[in-house]
Amino acid sequence: MRFLVWGAGAIGGTIGAHLARAGHDVTFVDRVGEHIAAINSSGLRITGPIAEFATRVPAFSPDELDGTFEHVVLAVKAQDTDAATRSLAPHLAGDGYVVSAQNGLNELVIKSVVGDERTMGCFVNFGADYLEPGVIQYAGRGAVVVGEIDGRVTPRLVELHRALRDFERFLREGDGRLNLLNVLGVDKDRKLAFEHRDHRLPARVALRRRAAPLGVSLRSRFLHPPLEGEGRRTPQA
Repeated sequence: MRFLVWGAGAIGGTIGAHLARAGHDVTFVDRVGEHIAAINSSGLRITGPIAEFATRVPAFSPDELDGTFEHVVLAVKAQDTDAATRSLAPHLAGDGYVVSAQNGLNELVIKSVVGDERTMGCFVNFGADYLEPGVIQYAGRGAVVVGEIDGRVTPRLVELHRALRDFERFLREGDGRLNLLNVLGVDKDRKLAFEHRDHRLPARVALRRRAAPLGVSLRSRFLHPPLEGEGRRTPQA
């Protein structure tokens, strides 16, 4: 698959580098000049206890990018979502989508810019940090959740799921711990149930054979095991 990863910091850089390593066509966009220059000159290096490798991936500033993309991974800080989505919108193909690999409920902002049909939901909870230009530390495994915002299981969701399994293959081959779920009707309670650091916020996850709906019951206790630390992303588009 051909991906545009908008934001090459901790989360975007980790996902994009692994996808490129697996053979996908990945392009990065970032707004930190030193980070862009390092990626273009020496590649993006992933380091840490889980993986050690470097991959050559083209990187651009928002103003330098040319062309359109069907598959866009948005990985900027939540407060920058609106500006980043408006910047990437001219590069989004008419039948493409933006998937929000971010903290927070940013799908609502994204769909207000590009529309419901070009927005997909995502939640990430693995640990990663930006160390220096061109270097990302991938230090903690965690969950990745993707889904259509209206709950459908679509061909593009299945295709994205397959691509992210390539990402998983380098992390935990064969142990099946990366849950790629169908998020039914992304809303504040459902998404924040996973992100909330206080387990007093209850959540219920019903697992099925292929994709699973995620829901919240205020009468249930927190059933999902604690997830590992969220990534801290400094450079971003």
